[in-house]
Amino acid sequence: METTKKAREKPTILQIELNSTDKYQVLAFVSAKLRNHSKFYIVTPNPEIIVAAQSDQELRGILNNADLSLPDGAGLLWANKLLGNKDITRLAGRKVMLELLQMTNERKLSVFFLGSSQRVIKRVLQKVTEEFPLLKAKGDSGPHLNLDANPLSDHHQAIESKTIKLINQFKPDILFVAMGAPKQEKWIDKHIEHLNIGGAMTV
Repeated sequence: METTKKAREKPTILQIELNSTDKYQVLAFVSAKLRNHSKFYIVTPNPEIIVAAQSDQELRGILNNADLSLPDGAGLLWANKLLGNKDITRLAGRKVMLELLQMTNERKLSVFFLGSSQRVIKRVLQKVTEEFPLLKAKGDSGPHLNLDANPLSDHHQAIESKTIKLINQFKPDILFVAMGAPKQEKWIDKHIEHLNIGGAMTV
């Protein structure tokens, strides 16, 4: 997609490539990927995640291999300016998620929320249903993971298997993953190939 290619000018901060883009190009990118049934994943690195990636080669590779890496944090804009890179636009993950929810609502698509607690998931689904009535949404808190995104116990391994089954049965157009960095990035990287989804985004 030509629009996407133009959007992928990549300033680099501490070995992490970032996309110089705006919300409209992100929406166009996701729309094209969904239309073409081409799986994608989006990461939203902030200063803390970029610092963590300096000593975590796996995380660094995942961030740099993402389809889109959206700068989330004013500190990244300051660092980028100090490095003399071309200006970039801050794209807060939460705001991009809301834009994607609006888009999927208009198209009567589906999303799945993964992470946090069942209480929070219940509140999120209630709020999303109220604000985006045409959107199909489900969610699950998922397993507890270590920093390598592996379940902490056999019990959580079973929960992970159940969660993956829920996701694959629901077949969401977009999977939003909120497990905290670097767990969420590594979990997506480990499982995206086997997930029946349109694409995934860390939030």
